[in-house]
Amino acid sequence: MYDTIMTDLVDTILAPPGKAQDALVFAYGQTGTGKTHTMLGPDASLSRAAPANGCIDEDWGCFPRVVYNVWDRLKSSEQPFVLSISAAEFYLMTGGDLLADNKPIVASLQTGEPLGLKQVILQEPSQVLDVLAVIRKNRHTRSTKMNQSKGDHQGSSRGHASILLRVSRIETESGVLIETALNLIDLAGAERPSKIGVKRMSGYDAMIEIMNNPEKVSTDAQASLINFELHLLGTEVVTATQAHKTGSKPYKPQGLLNSVGMCALGSSLTGRAKIAIVVTLSQAEDCGWETWFSCQFGTNLSKLMTPRLLRQPSPVRVVVKGSIETLVDLRKNLAIKTVGDKYRFKRECTAQHELERLLVLRELLNTILPKEDLDKLFAPLQALEQNEEGKN
Repeated sequence: MYDTIMTDLVDTILAPPGKAQDALVFAYGQTGTGKTHTMLGPDASLSRAAPANGCIDEDWGCFPRVVYNVWDRLKSSEQPFVLSISAAEFYLMTGGDLLADNKPIVASLQTGEPLGLKQVILQEPSQVLDVLAVIRKNRHTRSTKMNQSKGDHQGSSRGHASILLRVSRIETESGVLIETALNLIDLAGAERPSKIGVKRMSGYDAMIEIMNNPEKVSTDAQASLINFELHLLGTEVVTATQAHKTGSKPYKPQGLLNSVGMCALGSSLTGRAKIAIVVTLSQAEDCGWETWFSCQFGTNLSKLMTPRLLRQPSPVRVVVKGSIETLVDLRKNLAIKTVGDKYRFKRECTAQHELERLLVLRELLNTILPKEDLDKLFAPLQALEQNEEGKN
């Protein structure tokens, strides 16, 4: 499966300047059919030490293999590059940073992209195992009748996970910056209440329970909301397909119920990313309905034809200066505290997004610029940080 799907997506994010595009793969299927197993690998393979000499573990899933593949290809190309990982979980209509103890995040009003995520810069490819250990620890999981926790296995995922490998590189001939990302979406499994051992609950009752006590949500309410969100995503796929087909106006994510997850997942249907899907199925005879439903979702997504929105390369110094100016403006705005400012948190997340990007760019330029030039380029950022420390 890796050679069939993932190598093409890696080619997409590593294409030459002006031809590179983001990539995304959905893992969709009934609960307990192996979505997380396929995307990450069995828990035991992620817990043991990485093989020596840059080799991969034959039991690894798609994501650690992608990291090693991308690292090896960029290393052999002799291009300056930095790989970083960020991860979000969309749980109970909210979004959290899986690499920062589920700190709340928001979605961009313009693109639907998650904002406020921490980026972990990889110093070597084997570090991906440490990052995935944090992600697995922070995901919401629960043992169910069809996906029980046992040993290292944590049971059923109760939210949708988005794990991004971000690639920042400088093309050696032109000196331009190329930023792309491969996004792995591990969707929570579709569930029939009777099969996972819970009672059927309406979406309204589930939302009331969640609002009354978000810290202690029953498996019944979780299952209801998971199925509801998967239904919304399926509807969004059909909506995007029709919008792109008619071409009357550009498709934009609907942002149903102002859900961070639905905005983020819907943003992937705009054409910004080349999309693939892995549908996992059960061989059990009594899972026929779930198998049909999963295949129908895959069929609908396969009909999606989007424009190719390519990542445009830019001079790296221009990008750094522009990002610093944006961050400075945001920090000045945040310094003005207004009662009832409902957009303040969104600006905080946007500022964090710009800061994380700048930290990656500094790491990238550290490999090619003299220290004096690097310090001069990032002097406004250092002054901003010193000013913030002085206030605190």
